[in-house]
Amino acid sequence: MESAVSCFRHQELGIETTFISSGMQLVFRCFNQILFMKQFLSFLLLVSGFAANAQTESGNYLMGGNLQLNTSGHNTVIQLDPTVGYFFVDNFAGGLNLNLGYTKVGESPNAAQSSTLGLGPFIRYYVGSANVRPFLDVDGNFSSKKNKIGSDYSTTSTGITYFVGPGAAFFLNRNVALEGLVGYQHAAYKNQIGSGGFAFKLGFQVYLNRTEVNTVTNP
Repeated sequence: MESAVSCFRHQELGIETTFISSGMQLVFRCFNQILFMKQFLSFLLLVSGFAANAQTESGNYLMGGNLQLNTSGHNTVIQLDPTVGYFFVDNFAGGLNLNLGYTKVGESPNAAQSSTLGLGPFIRYYVGSANVRPFLDVDGNFSSKKNKIGSDYSTTSTGITYFVGPGAAFFLNRNVALEGLVGYQHAAYKNQIGSGGFAFKLGFQVYLNRTEVNTVTNP
């Protein structure tokens, strides 16, 4: 009888020990999971902060472009401005701007048409580090313009164009931003009266650091 009771007590003690051990293991696992989640959330906050500030840091690159499109009646204006730049210091970038333009005024076959090809520098200064980031843009181009009226008469002239105005970059993620600019645009060609006025541009830019550029150029 005493042997049976002793055996029963040993079994109870074993069950209690097993239960306590299982409980401790469960608590330890929960603690590890909480610790991991805390570390993971801290990592996400760190990455988010880095992503919000890294795009316009010194040493980064930007490449993209802007588009102007205006059609009214028989008049059409199309202008494409690809850009490639480099951030010399935080928030301040400079680079090259290519200008491709086409204008048509009037109705064929007597419409006045012009095509423009230009190349020149640009500079930008960004403000802040938010996902919506304002900037000031100044660019200029040395341009060649070919004018054509109907099918019989054409001329070619050279000149200078420039744009000055504010804009805003809307970052979709770490690398890509949509942007809009509004400002004053002026063109002056040899033997022609200069003209200028309000201009609105829409476009996008891709922002890359040096490692990402090396990955793209040396896969």
